[in-house]
Parts: sequence; C-alpha cells; structure tokens
Amino acid sequence: MLRFHKQEAEEGMNLTPLIDVIFILLIFFMISTQFKSYTLPLELPEAGNTSSPELNDPLQISIDEEGLIYVEDRIVALEEMRQAVALEFSKNPDLVLVLDCHRETVFEKVLMVLSEVKDAGVSNIHFRHETLRD
Repeated sequence: MLRFHKQEAEEGMNLTPLIDVIFILLIFFMISTQFKSYTLPLELPEAGNTSSPELNDPLQISIDEEGLIYVEDRIVALEEMRQAVALEFSKNPDLVLVLDCHRETVFEKVLMVLSEVKDAGVSNIHFRHETLRD
C-alpha cells in the first residue's frame, strides 16, 4: 500500500527575492540621480599689470619649494622666524611684511608661516606673486 506524506505548508512568505529587487532599484536610482550643486555667481576683478605701491622698508619672508623659510636672505626655523618678526614688529608697529612663496611650496607650510606671523602681531601682509628663487 502506498503511503502519502502530507507536506506542511510554509509559514509566511519568502522575502529574499523582494529584498534583492528593492536593493537593485535603490542602487539604480542612487547612480542615475543627478545631484544639484548650488553655486554663487561671483565676479572677480581682473589683475592688471599695475605695480604694487612702494612699501617703506618691508620685512621679506620667503618660502622655497623645499619648504625652507628665509627672513630677508637668512634661512631660519619656524620658531626663529616668529621671534625675528616679533622683534621687528616691536621696533616698528607699522611693519609691512612681504611673503614670497615659490609656486611649488606646500600650502600647509604657508599657513604655518601666516599663523606664526599673526601670533607675532603683524597684520599688514603683502603677497608677492612672482618667485625670487627659481
């Protein structure tokens, strides 16, 4: 005699294919969505060939492509540079500082020099756009 086994019905529904389809749709929409970027219209003045105004005996600080700091023509460390600037600033409160950086100077080095100059109290800083040490 044949015996038939009664199969038990599955409880619930298999959600794995549904989750896969939703995941694929989510990836599709994330990739195909265009992100809007908001911009602010900004009109900058054009640089002319005018020369900068004459500065009364400015203190010159230069940074070369290797990151070496020069005060006038003397190589100094960062702390020594701050002390030299503070000494000059104490002698002349109207001190004008000219910062000359090589085009390959690491920007972090420029920021460190600017921070030290600001700590020394100098706020009148001019940037030279041409390099002296090429």
